[in-house]
Amino acid sequence: MEVVKLQDDNRALDRLTKSKEAAHLEAERTVQIALAKASLVDDLQNKNQELMKQIEIFQEENRILDKMHRQKVAEVEKLTQTAHELEEAVLAGGAVANAVRGKKRFGREVARAKVSANRVVTIVANEWKDGNDKVMPVMAIWMLHVASPASSSLPRQVFLSQMLVPVKLP
Repeated sequence: MEVVKLQDDNRALDRLTKSKEAAHLEAERTVQIALAKASLVDDLQNKNQELMKQIEIFQEENRILDKMHRQKVAEVEKLTQTAHELEEAVLAGGAVANAVRGKKRFGREVARAKVSANRVVTIVANEWKDGNDKVMPVMAIWMLHVASPASSSLPRQVFLSQMLVPVKLP
C-alpha cells in the first residue's frame, strides 16, 4: 500500500513535473515572443526617431527652398521690369533714330532747296547782267526792284533769296 501510494505520488509528481515543464516551455515561448515584440518596438522607435530627424531636415530644406523661390520670384520681377524698361528704351531709341533720319532727310531736302534756289538766283543774275557781262550788285538790283516792282518779273521771295547769294561787283 505504501508502495502504491508512493507510485501514485510518483506519477502525480511526474504529471506535475511535465505540467511544470510544459508551463515553463510555454513561459519561455511567451518571453521569446515578448522579447521579439520588444525588439520590434525598439526598432520601430528608432526608425520613428530617424524619420522625425528626416522630417526636420526636409522641413529646413523646404524653408530654404521657399526662401530661394521668393528670391527668384523677386529676381524675375526685377528682370521683367528691366526688360520692360529696355523695351521702352529700344522703342525710344527707334523714335530717336527715326527723328535723326527725318532730320537728315530734312537736311537733304533743305540742301536740295538751296541748290534749286541758287540755280534760280544764278539764272536771274545772268538775266540781269549789265553790258559788260558783269552781274549787277545786289543793291543795284534791289534798287531797280524797289523802283519798279511792277515791272520786275521776279516774285518777292525769289528776289529776297537772291540777295543771300554773293554777286560779282562791277
